Amino acid sequence: LGIFLPEHAGIPLGEEHGGANYFRLEIHYDNSFYVQGIVDKSGMRVYHTEKLRMYDAGILTLGTTVEYRQMIPPGVEHWTSFGQCSSDCTRATFPAGGINVTNGLMHTHLLGRGITLKVIRDKKELPTRLR
Repeated sequence: LGIFLPEHAGIPLGEEHGGANYFRLEIHYDNSFYVQGIVDKSGMRVYHTEKLRMYDAGILTLGTTVEYRQMIPPGVEHWTSFGQCSSDCTRATFPAGGINVTNGLMHTHLLGRGITLKVIRDKKELPTRLR
């Protein structure tokens, strides 16, 4: 898993370039059966350059936060949860020229059995493109 950007885009590093001065690495461990002797070798590799890219990239997180509506009651077999970023949200946060999406990661935890992403533009749902 990784973030791969086109050659002409990069994530700014350092406050002087509009970026952060730190990284956060979040790892989800699961050893439900308490198997002994498991050693984690995960990590992160960051490549950087002094050569600025034509376009600044960023990370956009959409969806829902963990809250009471996502706590599935015992015995319930079907549960639906959804999140959205409305046009009011995108108008307030996206640049006037819009954005180009280069990567996507949809994520559920152990109970997730399906996940769908829909893009609605001008009140019309765009066709799903699977790769």
